[in-house]
Formats: sequence, structure tokens, C-alpha cells
Amino acid sequence: MEQLALDTAFATRGIPHVAFWNGRVLTAEDLRAEQVANLLGRNRIGRAVGAGMVRGFAVSPGSSPTHVMVSAGLAVDPSGQMIELPVDVDLSLVVPAETAGGDGVFTVCDPVTSNTPTGTGLYLLAARPASQSQSLAVGVEALGSGVATECGPKYTVDGVSFRLIGIDATALATQAGHDPADVDDLGALGGATQSPLARNVLAHLFLDTVPWSQRFADPFGDPTGQVELGTLAALRAGALRPCEVPIALITWSFDGVGFIDTWAVRRPPSTEPAYTAIQSLGTARRQLLGRASFAQFQDHLDTIRSELGPAARQAFELADAFRYLPAAGLIPIARTGRSGFADTVFGDAIVRGPVPIAPTRVGAILDESFRHTAIDLASGEVIFVYTVAAGSGAVDHLVFCTSRMEFLGDELVIDAVFPGGTLFIGQQIEIRGRGFGFTTGDARVRFDDRAANPLPGSSDTRLLVTVPLTLTVDPTGTAMTLEVSSNIGTDSVPVVVGHPEQSPVGQLHVEWVSVEPTTLEIGLPATLTYRIRSAVTPAVDVVLTQSATDFAQLVDEAGTAITGPIRMNTGDEKTVRLQIEKVPQVATLTISLAAAVGGITGSNTRQFTIGMPTPPRDPAITILSPDFDPQPGPAATFDGTTIRMAHQATANLEFVLEVTQPGSYEVRVEPSSLSPPWPSVLSAPSTGVFPSIQVSEIGGDGVATREIRVTVGRDSSGAPPPATVTLIVNRPGRADDARVSFQLAGL
Repeated sequence: MEQLALDTAFATRGIPHVAFWNGRVLTAEDLRAEQVANLLGRNRIGRAVGAGMVRGFAVSPGSSPTHVMVSAGLAVDPSGQMIELPVDVDLSLVVPAETAGGDGVFTVCDPVTSNTPTGTGLYLLAARPASQSQSLAVGVEALGSGVATECGPKYTVDGVSFRLIGIDATALATQAGHDPADVDDLGALGGATQSPLARNVLAHLFLDTVPWSQRFADPFGDPTGQVELGTLAALRAGALRPCEVPIALITWSFDGVGFIDTWAVRRPPSTEPAYTAIQSLGTARRQLLGRASFAQFQDHLDTIRSELGPAARQAFELADAFRYLPAAGLIPIARTGRSGFADTVFGDAIVRGPVPIAPTRVGAILDESFRHTAIDLASGEVIFVYTVAAGSGAVDHLVFCTSRMEFLGDELVIDAVFPGGTLFIGQQIEIRGRGFGFTTGDARVRFDDRAANPLPGSSDTRLLVTVPLTLTVDPTGTAMTLEVSSNIGTDSVPVVVGHPEQSPVGQLHVEWVSVEPTTLEIGLPATLTYRIRSAVTPAVDVVLTQSATDFAQLVDEAGTAITGPIRMNTGDEKTVRLQIEKVPQVATLTISLAAAVGGITGSNTRQFTIGMPTPPRDPAITILSPDFDPQPGPAATFDGTTIRMAHQATANLEFVLEVTQPGSYEVRVEPSSLSPPWPSVLSAPSTGVFPSIQVSEIGGDGVATREIRVTVGRDSSGAPPPATVTLIVNRPGRADDARVSFQLAGL
């Protein structure tokens, strides 16, 4: 033991860094020493993270019986070194690797060779850091003539190598306290007489199931000092080197690789203080083993499911391949479209249940199970079993757990009511929980004093009901009690029931009013003014969108930026402005402003020729947002500003024209074309160019209305170029008009 005084630096066995000062002569040894110091510093960070597998390094059968596939991955070894495999590799287990085996300049791994697999037996595959020289560099002799006379490595590259370690499973099982039956099951690993329980017993040898159970039974037995429990800890004291991370157990036979089990030895990075044997009973390491036990079981069960045929799966029982089970697990049940096992899979094991539970409870069962040791089928322990239903109501899978956890059956519990929030009379809802008694006809549902019978599709964990239409509730909602009862109990929850929300109906209209200045010049500001009119009931929050988001800002009448929906009552009119900071460098500027609420939309698209005066809007003319009427045949859609059409599709745009002055009004479509790819014509009030509409009388509300129909189509196949169609209405002899444009695009 060293002696130390207060306020005195203790540097014994610290990391020596090279001291640099002007005039000092540096050698390769000095630079190498500094690299080693930096590596040791990084290793301190690695040890703080903890040894274990970060990701990847999954092991599966390779390209031949003597190969395994190892996926790209990252791990931390016990000394704190990072081990990274950047790509998947096909690893030969019999041909020695040609690269360095861990004895590079900057690693702390001792050179060691693999146990070449022969005969039959068990092997541990481990990953370890390695390095290798790469490229060449010239050098000169120290104090020589300065002429290059030497040659040496230019780079030392960090890498990874793998080692195969022979394992005596029976000796380890005896040392860990496993009974003779387990030792016998491990006696012929890889051989023709290998026990069907061998993989399961082997996994729980490395998952430390028996030692942890013994420690809980006798926590104050010897040794009581600092102890790292388990089979991997025993191997670290011998065959497994301090720089190696175990990644898989592999059995070997005369035919090559047998089974591969990764989860039995795979651990996530973890580090904890040095606990005594008693203190270690409360560490997180046990939960890591619980998670590994669950993952190993599910992987092993999935392998069995894939290897057995349908008849064998139906006859399979867990005891055929498992002595030890995780504290909780999931078993798929065979159903249409998915292979699985029969609900008799527990065989002669003592079970309680099965009882149905909601799918949302499974996660909590698994989380709690990770704190428990594994189930030993040979001990006669009672196993709790639950069923989880699929959407059709049939059993999808079984969930089992140790009887050391609370049993969830034999009670009625409401877990959730879906959807959440206020319920509405006449609405179909879902009540989730357990013990509802639907399959026995005992389920009863009441909203205060009104009954609601469960609907078809319900189950013992899921009730579908309709909120009674006879309930008396306030429009804003009334608090009441939702009660479910069956032959095993009653549970209730408070809910709020109101009237159904009224969906908005009506129309939104977007009208262009003016542009200032009337001539748009590149690089200069401009303001476009629009009027939004709402004929929608009830009051709604209207969302405005505009196509010039990268160079224009939408503001209200006060000049405040509009960043969210605007509230509009029926009959409201709102004036908004589109402020363009700088007119972009284009010949023609197309801008769309759209308003939307629910499925109701209104829009106005206009084209402005840069550098030419913009005709003013005729205040006596308003073109209301159209109804879109796709014709039978190929698909056509309309989102308020763009019409998208499939090949040979046709659609009508039904406009309403409002005028406030009597007289003659001319209507035209630009471009008016009957040729591909976008034929667009006036089909009402008459076909052709410049049809005239006569208005002789104005109604009592000061407005006369007329209907206009524009028919658009798509004749071309492939990807037609986008186009624009514009409807224009004006009074003869006047420069002002009303117009609205729409984009045409392929679908």
C-alpha cells in the first residue's frame, strides 16, 4: 500500500504522456509512447461505458457447414477497447485467418491461437481487437547522411479478429451447481446422441440461472466477499482473455457447425461498483440476464417453429426442448396465414389459466419478469398463462410468466376506453380490459342507468358498444359513469358524453382584389390583396396556404403575419395580403392562395406578366370556387389549385358567376384548345370562344348568378408537361376583368 499526503499528486501507475518542449529530440519510440498513452486514455472511457455488445455481431450459418456469418457490429472489451466489424463477414472456423490475431502494436491482447474444432463438442466464439500494418514508408538512419536507406510500415490499422475457444460444458455445469440431469444433457454436445434439451440447458448454464437461485437461497454463505457470479466470469479467469468479448456458442460435429446460440453469451455494455455477494443481489446485472434469457428463449422457439412441420408443431410441448424457461415469454398460436403451436404446448406442466388479457398489458409483464430468475420445469412451479386475442377475436398468442408475479386473472378490470376524450351519443366505442365475460354471455355495460349491449366482435378483453342514443346530455358534455359487470365482478370509470360534433358544410371563396404596384418589376416589392368569404357552418378555423412561401409573407389587414388558422363565422369576409419582398427573376409569376377547413376548399390562382401592367379586377364580377366533377373512367383529382389527371381522364369544373351590374358579360378559357395533351373548353353556357352572358335584372340581394362549366381532359400518355388553364370573365370594352387559373398535371 502506498502512502500519500493531502494536496499531493499521486501518479504511480498513471498514464505517461510524452513531454514536448522546443529543442527536444523526438524518436519513433517517443511518438509510439504518446499513441499508447492516448489509447489507454480512451480505454478509460470504454471501461466507464462497460464491457459488452453495443450492436451487431449476430452469428448465423455461413456459406458452408464449416463457416458462420458474422454481421457488422460494435463492442467494448473488458479493458475498454472498442471492437468494430465494419462489414458482414463469412468466417471460416477451420482455416486460420491470415491477418494478425490481436498482437498489433497498439493493442493489449496477448497473441493466442484458436482451438481448431475437431470431432464433436462445444466452442465459444469471441471477438477481440487486432491491428495490422498497412503500406510502406521510407526512412533514414539517425545521425546518418540523410539518404533514405530504410523501409517500414506507414500505418497501423485497428481491426478485429475472432478466436474459437473449446469449452468443457459438463465441468462448467458441475462447477455452477447444476444437477446430474443437466450434466448428462450436456454430455454429448454436437454428437449423434445429443439431448433435445442440450441447447436450453447450455443457454441457462451461461445465463447463470442455477447460481443466482442458489445465491438467493443462501445469500450469506461463502464466499461473502466481492464476487462476480457466473459461467462467463469463470471463463474470464481462465480461457477467455481480458480483451475478448464472447459473441456466440457453437456446437461442432463431424458434419460441421451444429446449433448457434448468441443470446446465451450476449450482454449489453454495463458497469457497476464492486459489490459484495450480498449487495450484488440488488444490481441491474440480474435484469440484464433476465432480458437475455427472454431473447434466447424467443430465438430458440423461433428456430424450433421453422424446423418442425405443421403436424409436429401441433404435437410439440415445451418440455420436449426446454427444462428452463425465462420468467416470462410469448408463444405464437397457429392461425390462418401464420405458423405456430397448439394451445396444449405446456403439456403436463402445472398452469393457472389461461385467462385473457389486453395486448397493452404484455409489456408490463415482460418488464417485471426481467427482475425474476428463470422457471425450472422440473421443480413443479406453477406457470401463469394468459391469452392475447387478434383483431378477429381468435387467440393470437399465449403469454406465460412465473408464479412469483401477481396473477392477473379472476377479476374484472377496465384498462382503457377508446377513443379517449369526450364520447358522443350514437358513437361506437371500445372498452379494453379483462374478465368481461363476453364469451359466457355475462357481460353487462351501463352508462349511468342506461344499458348498452356489447356488439359482435367483442371478447373477454375487448367490448364494442354503442353509446345509447337515449342518453340526456348537454351539448358541451355531461359527466356520467361507465360500468362493466360480469359474473366475477364490476368495474367503472368516469366518462363525459356529449352530442356529436357537427362537420362543417358549405363553401369557402378566395377572391383576388388588387396588386400594388400594378406593374411587377424584378427585385422590387409588391402586395397582392385577397378577400376570403365563408359560407361554411358552423364557425370554423380556416387554414390559408400560399405557393410563394420562399419569397412572400401572408399578413392580415393590420400587417401582422398569419402563422395559423383564422376564425371565421358564416358570412364573414376577411381581407389578407400577400407581401412579396422581391419579385423573383421570372417572365411570368404564378401565385396560388388556398383556404381549407375539413374537406372544404377554396382557391385562387393567378398569373402575372413581369414588367407589364396588371389589368385591375372588375369589382362587379366574382367567380366563386368551383365544384369538381370527375367523369366516369380514368382517375382525376382536385386539391383546390391543381387538377391531376390520368391518361384519357375527363372532368368538369362547375363555377358560379356573381355579378352586381346588368349587362353583357363575355366568358373565355385560355388557352382554348381541343388538341393534346390538355383539351380545355367551355361546355356551358355554350361551346366556343367568347360566349356572351346577358344579365337583365339584379336580385333583391344586389347579386345575379350564372353557372359556367369548363371541361378539361388529358389525351396524352406518359408524363405530359404541366400546363395552366384560366377562366376569364369581362364586360365588353373594359380593361378590368375577373379570372381564376388552375394547374394541370399528370396522375
